[in-house]
Amino acid sequence: VTLSVVSSTMPLDISQSHVINFKPDVLDHVTLTLNATESTVDTAIGVTASTRDQYENIVPINNTISLVTQFESDSSLDSLTLSSGVATHLLYSRLPGDVTLTADFTNGSFTDTDTASATFTPGAPVYVAFSTDAI
Repeated sequence: VTLSVVSSTMPLDISQSHVINFKPDVLDHVTLTLNATESTVDTAIGVTASTRDQYENIVPINNTISLVTQFESDSSLDSLTLSSGVATHLLYSRLPGDVTLTADFTNGSFTDTDTASATFTPGAPVYVAFSTDAI
């Protein structure tokens, strides 16, 4: 912010600069975002979990967040470390199909959940396999 004062009786110009820091509001929700919703097998999808206020500002919390990955009938649980309100993870799949991710976060009495989903498709062939029947 720059303030300027000009006098009408004499040429006077005074300028000062001040820094104003705005802090995020209270924790309102957790967001789970993916850098892609479709990928080929063996190609990572970047996952970001973050704690946000009602205006979508990141609330800097150092805590852990649970990330449940559901692929068909299998699921896995990862514990991600939030650093200043943000945690990142790479999601891989060796099989084609749909994946659903769920972020569960608790901080004191606050709890929230967010979900995201992605689809893995077959990649380019790496090799060709031939088989023959025995004679």
